[in-house]
Amino acid sequence: MPNAWQPAFLYAVAFGGFVAFSVYLPTYLTTAHGRGRSDAFLRISGFVALSVAARPARG
Repeated sequence: MPNAWQPAFLYAVAFGGFVAFSVYLPTYLTTAHGRGRSDAFLRISGFVALSVAARPARG
C-alpha cells in the first residue's frame, strides 16, 4: 500500500532513534559526565520507564 510507506518510515526512524539513544545513553553518562556504571544504568532505566509509560498517551 503506497500510503503506508511514509508512516512506516517515520515510525522506523522514531523507534530506531529511541533504541539508539537508549543504547548510547549509559556510555555517554559514564564518559562525558563521570557517572558510575550503576548510576548510569539506573538513569537509563528511568528514561525507559518514562518513555514506555508516555507511549500510550501519545508522548
